[in-house]
Amino acid sequence: MMSFRFLPLFLSITTTVWFSAGCGSDGKPEISRVEPATVSAAGGHVVVIDGKNFDADAQVLLGVWPAEVRSATGGRLEIVTPTGVSGTYDVTVRTTKGADIRRNALSMTPVALRYDPAPGAIPASPSGPLMALASLDANLDGAPDVAALTTDGAFRLALNQGQGRFTWTETLDASAVLDGRFSAFVSGDFDADGAAEILLCGQPGTADSRLDFASDGSFVTTAIDLRSSFSICHDLIPLPPDADGKTSLLTWRSRPDVPSLRQLMVLRNTGNAFQLDEASGEAADVTRPVTSDVEGAIGTFSSSTEQSAGGKASGRLDYDFTVVRTTLRVSFPLPELTWIPQSVRFEFFGDASGHTLSLALVDASGERFSHSGAALTTTSWGTLEATQVSGWLPSGGDGNGVFNLPATALELTLTPIEAGPSTGALFVDNLIVTGPVTGRYGVTDFERPITPVWASDEVTSTVWTLIDGLEPADAAFTTAKTGENALLHLALGAGDTGDWSEAGQIPLPVGRIRRLVPLDVDFDGDLDLVAVGSGQDQCLIHDGRGSFFNDTIACLPISRGDGRDAVTADANLDGLADLFVTAADGLCRLFEADGAGGFIDVTPVFGLDCENMTALVLLDADGNGLVDALFLDGSGLPVLFMGSEE
Repeated sequence: MMSFRFLPLFLSITTTVWFSAGCGSDGKPEISRVEPATVSAAGGHVVVIDGKNFDADAQVLLGVWPAEVRSATGGRLEIVTPTGVSGTYDVTVRTTKGADIRRNALSMTPVALRYDPAPGAIPASPSGPLMALASLDANLDGAPDVAALTTDGAFRLALNQGQGRFTWTETLDASAVLDGRFSAFVSGDFDADGAAEILLCGQPGTADSRLDFASDGSFVTTAIDLRSSFSICHDLIPLPPDADGKTSLLTWRSRPDVPSLRQLMVLRNTGNAFQLDEASGEAADVTRPVTSDVEGAIGTFSSSTEQSAGGKASGRLDYDFTVVRTTLRVSFPLPELTWIPQSVRFEFFGDASGHTLSLALVDASGERFSHSGAALTTTSWGTLEATQVSGWLPSGGDGNGVFNLPATALELTLTPIEAGPSTGALFVDNLIVTGPVTGRYGVTDFERPITPVWASDEVTSTVWTLIDGLEPADAAFTTAKTGENALLHLALGAGDTGDWSEAGQIPLPVGRIRRLVPLDVDFDGDLDLVAVGSGQDQCLIHDGRGSFFNDTIACLPISRGDGRDAVTADANLDGLADLFVTAADGLCRLFEADGAGGFIDVTPVFGLDCENMTALVLLDADGNGLVDALFLDGSGLPVLFMGSEE
C-alpha cells in the first residue's frame, strides 16, 4: 500500500507574483486589512479582507491556494479558507484591473484534530468478511469510494453517496470479474488518463486482471496475459510514475510447480499493456568458459532461446567427447558468499544420453565439493536440488575437507558414460543457491544479465525505496522463519530495468514484519524505513549512501502489539507525515511527527479509540479536508473513523 498524502508537503510559503502591486489610484485592488489574521489549516474558516477597488469577480489566493469568495463589495471580501498546511501566507486579491498582495497576512496553525467513530457509514459487505481495502474515485465525482476483497477473494466496490456514507454495489461490473477470486490488489491511475484503475492478483484458476473505471463507476475488465511461467501473483507494489506519468509495479511471483519459491519482478507498464520484465528482452549474454579435466574434450556454453523452463531463455551446453571422455565443467562466479550454501537448485532439459549432470561448489582455498548428480535419461525438463553441502565429495584446494568461506564459484559438471553418445547438447535454467534464513541467491535465469532476487514463501512486506539515493527505485523486503526474528533484505536498481543487485541484509530484533513504510523521518532528504510487525516497531535511519542504522529508541514510542498495517498522512496539517498503525491484538495508534526526527504517541489526545484492527486505508470520506481512517476489524468488518476539528 502506498503512503497516503492528502495534501502536498512541498508548499511554497510565497507565491510567484505575476501582477503588479497596486496603490488603488488606477483602479487596481488594494488590501488594507485581513481579519482574523490566524486560522487553523483545516479550512472552512471565514476571513474578511478590507480594502478598495474590489469587485464581484475578484479572485483570492492564500499563498498558492485559491479561496472561495463568499461575498464581495467594493471595499470588502468575505472568503472561506481552503484546507492547507500550517504556515504564514501572502494574501493576493486579483481583479480585471490588476492585483494586490498583502505579505504574510494570514497564518494557518496545525489542526486540533479528533477522531470519532461513524457507525453505519460503511455497512458490512453483503458478500461476507473482508481482508483488504483500497480507496479510489471510481465514478469521478470527487468523493473517494472503497474497493475491497472478501476473505474468499471476491472483489467488491462500495460507492460514496456523499458525506462519507457508502453503499455496496454489485451491478456496475462489465464482465465476469465478480466470479473471479483474487489474492491481492492495488488501485491507482496507472496509465495517467485521469480515471481510476485496479490491478488484481488472480488466485489459481483466475487470471490477473485490470479494471478500468468509467465516470458512472462501471468498469471494463481485462485479463492480464503475461505469458509467463511465473503465473502465480502474490503481491503488487506500485513504483513511482515515469516521466510520462505511467506507473509500473513490483510483483512477487512463483511457478505452479514450485509455489514456495518466489521471484521479485517488475510488472512494466508499456502504456497499452503490462509486461513482466522476464519477457521484456531476449536472451542475456551468459556465455561461460567450459574446461575439461583431461585435454581433448570440447564444450561450449551460452544463452539460448531454443528451450526455457521459464521466460525466454536458458543456458545451452554443447559437448564433444570424440577425442576423450572426461568431465566438462562450466563455472559461475559467486560474489564471495559469506555463508555456506544450504542447497543448490536448477532445472535441466536432458538429451537422453545417460551422461551424468551434476554440480560442485568451490570454497576460498579452491577446494571443490562435488555432488553425485543425476543421469540424463529423458528429453524433458527436470529439476536437480542438491542439499547437505558438507556431505559432498571434496577434492583439490587445501584438501582439508572443510568448506572455507567465502564460497567463490558454482560449477555445472557433465561426466560421460562409455555407452553414451560422443556429441550432444543439454539446457539448464534458473540456477539458485539457497542461503541461511529464507534468502536465496539467484545465480542466473538467462533472461537478463543480472542477478534475480528470489525468496521463500515467507516474504512478509515489500516496498520501493531509494537505497543509494539515486534513481532508479530500489526495493526493500522482509522475511522470517517461524520462531526466528525478521530479516530485512535490500536490493538495488529494481525500478527502471529490473537489473537487481543485492545490497545487504539487516536482522531486526522482532518477529514477522507486516508493513514497511518508506518516509523521511529525520528530514535529511532521503527515505528512511519504519517496520511494523509483531513486537516493538522499528525505525531504520538511512545515511543517504546505502546504509541504515537502527534508531528505534530515539525515533518511536514503545509499541509491542501485533502490528498489521501502517500508513502515513499529514493528519494535523502541520506539514509533517504522521503514522497510523493497526494491531491485531491491541489498540490502533496514531504517531505524530515531532519535527525533530521522531514520533509521539498522540492516540489518546486525538480520540482514535479502536482496537484489534488488521488493515487500514486513509481517505477524506466526508470531504471536509481532513484525513479519515477506514479499518478492518478482526472479523473482517469495516470500521470508519471521521477526522474533525475540535
